[in-house]
Amino acid sequence: MVVWSPQWAVSFSDVRARLACGARLRISQRSTLVLDGAITIGDLALDGALSVIARPGCRVLIKRLRVRNAGWELEPVGADEADASARIKGFTVQRREARELVFSAP
Repeated sequence: MVVWSPQWAVSFSDVRARLACGARLRISQRSTLVLDGAITIGDLALDGALSVIARPGCRVLIKRLRVRNAGWELEPVGADEADASARIKGFTVQRREARELVFSAP
């Protein structure tokens, strides 16, 4: 699962602009990637969960990053689930392990 904020991209042309020329991006099927802010990806290998946040005024270039961890799992919920939003989505997110990179100063 890949999730990005409007600060990262709002269109597929924005997504292409956030990938460096010749970018290498490998994300396993079980992975979760969260992107927020001015982040450009050059070389990323992900097997697990990764959240990258660039606060306003920060520009981040991921030159070469390898992440492997337990990640997040989507667990199905039944019709008897108390939380209405979980019933509507049909799952809850179990956050086992993740790497979080937050850049707050330029």
